[in-house]
Amino acid sequence: MSWMPMHHPWLTLVGDVHSNVADYVPLVQESDYSIQLGDLGFDYSLLDQLDPARHRFLPGNHDNYAALPPHALGDYGVWKVPDAEPEGLSGEIFLVRGAFSIDRSSRTENVDWFAQEELSDEQIAQAIAFYAEVKPDSVVSHDCPTSLLPYVTNYRPNARTNQSLQKMLDIHRPKRWFFAHHHFTWGKEIDGTLFMCLGELAALDMDRKLILAANTRGGRPPPIL
Repeated sequence: MSWMPMHHPWLTLVGDVHSNVADYVPLVQESDYSIQLGDLGFDYSLLDQLDPARHRFLPGNHDNYAALPPHALGDYGVWKVPDAEPEGLSGEIFLVRGAFSIDRSSRTENVDWFAQEELSDEQIAQAIAFYAEVKPDSVVSHDCPTSLLPYVTNYRPNARTNQSLQKMLDIHRPKRWFFAHHHFTWGKEIDGTLFMCLGELAALDMDRKLILAANTRGGRPPPIL
């Protein structure tokens, strides 16, 4: 896997924001393109500072599904990095949104919790079938496959989203898989796949060849597990 210092990011991935949009915007303003990996928050008014054609986000479990802005990506699918010149990669990223909220009981439905936070059974079946067809080099999701939970959290719900992502991983191992949700920055290559979890407001840059930066930027201390 190639790593290098990053002077001008072509693509930046950012972990959970949780409504700290004023801190998020500067992390991506100098990047040509960006994907925020979910839990951006419930108020998107400050996103008017960012071009939705260049700066996108993948909804998580703490996002406002009643008022998603044009920056939001879909439920699942493939996003091609514009004008990238990747080395050893297709330049296409398979996307899967959503996760289970462990704090559901303390939230109010349709205010700061939405039933759409996880894909439906039908959507999951469609996403898995499409993943099997595409067999992507790179994956971006909000949460992670079940087998990754021991690396990033002591709380292991193994929710529907984790199980569906695990089914995808069992079908095909991509070269890279990026996720967030666990407020913990971590990375490890396992059986030929580089997995990376981005903590809250942690940013990972790539150049036009999609080579990863040597280190993440920003970020907040992880929670005490």
